[in-house]
Amino acid sequence: MVDFDLEERIRFLDGIAAGHIPLRDVAGLNKRDIASLAQLAAVAFQSKKFEQAARIFAGLEALEPDQPEHVLHRAHAEAEAGQVAEAMESITRYIDHDRPTPREDMVRALIFRATLCAKNEPEAAASDVTAARLLAKTSPAAQKALEGSVR
Repeated sequence: MVDFDLEERIRFLDGIAAGHIPLRDVAGLNKRDIASLAQLAAVAFQSKKFEQAARIFAGLEALEPDQPEHVLHRAHAEAEAGQVAEAMESITRYIDHDRPTPREDMVRALIFRATLCAKNEPEAAASDVTAARLLAKTSPAAQKALEGSVR
């Protein structure tokens, strides 16, 4: 490891913890390494090994916190595994992340979260559906996503 003084070490670790320094960079992983892990997670998901897929997507999320699609895929795997509380946490992190997200993807995420919480938190689900409907009015792609999500 590079020789850091204590303050630099603390800033470095804080940067990792905050997601400003992706672990992929610390570990020296390249795009091909990450793509291989993502493919492994996708195969696990398609094989209905949802818990395994969720764990791999969680690892990808740790490696690349600047790539919100990993947390989105993790949420879907957790939901399929019956881990609804975990899926709610993951999809909420996706919705709340500070990266630009296409409106149609945000509409789908809001509808997904609404379906997860509809039984136990109907008011929260209604709020997400309302937010999705408002967002859908802002672009044709978002409107199409809403129509595809509520079928």
